[in-house]
Amino acid sequence: MELDFSALNNLGSENGTADQPKDEPSTGVTHRLEREREELEEARRVFAEYQKNIRQAERYTSDIAKELKEGKPLAYILLKALKCISLLTGDEVLYTQSKEEMQTVYGWGLHDPALLQVELKEARGRLEMLTRPELAEGHITGVERSRIQTAIRATEELINQLTDEINGISDHQ
Repeated sequence: MELDFSALNNLGSENGTADQPKDEPSTGVTHRLEREREELEEARRVFAEYQKNIRQAERYTSDIAKELKEGKPLAYILLKALKCISLLTGDEVLYTQSKEEMQTVYGWGLHDPALLQVELKEARGRLEMLTRPELAEGHITGVERSRIQTAIRATEELINQLTDEINGISDHQ
């Protein structure tokens, strides 16, 4: 009795032959290498973003120390501290939610002029962006132009409300 082992030569090959060239990487290895390259690129991007955030946080830290010495309003300094923490932790929600709550509770509710000033500065920045010449002259549909005009009116109204509120606080002090 003679055993035929020729079938063993074909095991593990896709096309049934064991004659696959040795210099071509298999498809699985190619996919793994590509995935590892993409993961490395993502890690580089994340690291670069983290380094940028650290540099920004260092600037906020020095601003906070300087503004404490200058006697700036604590609410304004707290916002900077929250931004610094947000940058270092990567938690942007912490900053945005805290800022909104501070502006609502302490600014509008308790009439803190520093927080109202922060909101006024942001509103003026939004208005400046909305009234850029390229928006007025650009290729904008009628619906988009209407939305921009509505946003401009709402922002102007907010600026007026903030200005009145800040002036009212100044008059009572």
